Amino acid sequence: MYSSYSTPERRALSGPPVRSSVAVGAAAALAFSGEPTLILEILFVAFIAWRVLREPAVLQTPFRIFLVCLAYIAAGYFSSLPSTSADLKDFATIYKFLYYLAALALVSSDHWIQPRSGAWGLRLFVWLFVMVYTYERFAIGELRPTVLVENNYELIPLILAAVALNGKGKPLSPWDWGALLYVCAISGSRSSMAALAIGITVLVRLQFSARELLQWTVLAGAFGLLVYVLVLRLGDRSIEDIDRIIFLSAFVEETKDWGVAQWLFGAPAMTPLSLGTCRMLAYYENLMSYTGEWKCYSVILHSFVLRVIYDHGLLGFALSLFAVNLLLKRDYNGRVRVTVLAIIVATGLSVSSLNNVYVALGLMFMLALRPLQLAARVGSIRR
Repeated sequence: MYSSYSTPERRALSGPPVRSSVAVGAAAALAFSGEPTLILEILFVAFIAWRVLREPAVLQTPFRIFLVCLAYIAAGYFSSLPSTSADLKDFATIYKFLYYLAALALVSSDHWIQPRSGAWGLRLFVWLFVMVYTYERFAIGELRPTVLVENNYELIPLILAAVALNGKGKPLSPWDWGALLYVCAISGSRSSMAALAIGITVLVRLQFSARELLQWTVLAGAFGLLVYVLVLRLGDRSIEDIDRIIFLSAFVEETKDWGVAQWLFGAPAMTPLSLGTCRMLAYYENLMSYTGEWKCYSVILHSFVLRVIYDHGLLGFALSLFAVNLLLKRDYNGRVRVTVLAIIVATGLSVSSLNNVYVALGLMFMLALRPLQLAARVGSIRR
């Protein structure tokens, strides 16, 4: 019997329980709730609805993104579910990233976080992660420490928030960046280390002071530790034994006979993987179809990049990144936007990226953060 929450995020929930005794406020409540991802998804939807009701104005471009996402979801639904035996929950999982993009489009012009408050909040979370990860890694011996769920997911919002603050002129100190680097390094997460290494590039300047030189040192350390973590995680195994390589092999097998049209637009809506592939990935039983049959969809491939290309094609993958770029364009320069897209792709090579609530929360923070000039102007008016 398969579990009722068949997404890569659900796989994280089914992993080792949170064992740390260190918890603060809401993080503690979520950590010990048993299903923090599900709770965060509910809170995300509720919060988006509240902000839309409170500030209903939506800019023209984000509203177009919202409409396109809804139209594509509707087209996928009416072209597949009535004529197949697919479960609605399988459909929702495959199209989840579009729900997030549509929701973010509705609040993309709603700047409600002061940069100073955002910086203090992020700093608090970073050092909370330092304490929890240090305790779990060295006191308990947990090789993959967590606060809420698998660290492949929970570290990405912190990295996106750090990039956002830098893009809005309120960067973290080198020591805070160093703390974030430390957390990612001891997490054992390759995708988080890659994301942080990309995120730190937002600090690059053609000319830099002694303080910025320290930031360059952190950048060099990030790349060095990334290589170290990769080697450490590989150990005595061959590269073929890494699960992500297995998923890539399965994807190649599924697409070996594809033509140009399929590469552009993906497989027909709600096309399951072959029985042979599903059997090969039988270890990930909790990611099988909700129908309870011996059937699996692209969700079992874990990687957002592979999943989106299989279901929506290269065009769908490119347009999803383009939509994120458009949402961020009003508030961030090109370098920051490219950095964010690179982080999404880097994490998407390993886990569900845009298809999970943690990346959505990171993007929501970016969209909600006020520019420093606006924050100062609002503050002076209130005084």
